[in-house]
Amino acid sequence: MTMTRRILAAAALSAWGAWASAAQTAAPPAARAAPTAPAAPGRAYALVIVSQSGGGIYAKRYEDWATRFHGYLAGKAGLPAGNVTVLAGDKDIGAACVEKKGATREDIAAAFEKFRARTRPEDQFTLILIGHGTALTDPVTISLPGPDPDMEEIAKMLDAVPAGKQIVLNFLPGAGNALELLAKPGRVNLSAFSVNERNDSLLPEFLLMALETGKADGNGAAHGAGKADGAVTVLEVYHWSVRELVYWFHRQKKSKAGDVVVKGSESVRLFKKLHGGPPSD
Repeated sequence: MTMTRRILAAAALSAWGAWASAAQTAAPPAARAAPTAPAAPGRAYALVIVSQSGGGIYAKRYEDWATRFHGYLAGKAGLPAGNVTVLAGDKDIGAACVEKKGATREDIAAAFEKFRARTRPEDQFTLILIGHGTALTDPVTISLPGPDPDMEEIAKMLDAVPAGKQIVLNFLPGAGNALELLAKPGRVNLSAFSVNERNDSLLPEFLLMALETGKADGNGAAHGAGKADGAVTVLEVYHWSVRELVYWFHRQKKSKAGDVVVKGSESVRLFKKLHGGPPSD
């Protein structure tokens, strides 16, 4: 798992909680004789795209993650519900937050066009990509009904969105190979995988835990040392979620019989949830 170096070079990373909440506040009335009126604050928007799941445990994971990302953004982060759009490739996904089920390449383009028309340079725009993709192609794609959009197309659509502060959370297989394509000044890219790594990511579960619980606050350094200030940044979320995911994997061992043995009740709960069955404990 890696993150583009452009994040580390950024002077400051957007804090969803602090920035998004402040972003919805109307500009104060102009002072009576103020020489310069304060600039209107930006607003925050988000687009969540979920691939076709293929059913089974993947469908359960993707539906859960889409629901929770929407819940966090339109809840704790303070975005108006109308500023958050969720599209899903599965026609039978049960998440009530999904605006378009069975979403196609054309639906993705239409959503980007909506945000292109609505956003301004002072705004923040977050793109979240969840699920399966064709990782063996270059550039990689996200699996949807009909032709699959690739990351080159996604990058062009993202470039057309005027929002000057952008965040991309890419959990697709081969996401590391898309880092250079998606790189742009003012854009934070977080990839679930390094270059040429192609698996199904479990990072969204831990990243959501970081956001929902606020435990990432103060984790600006990789080793976790830092002072909590009430504003959770992308870098803090990244450090906390990656560390906890690694710890979770290290709590899994194989018995002599070849069964998976998981240590710790919380780790067992997560294993059952993410893999659809109980480990040996």
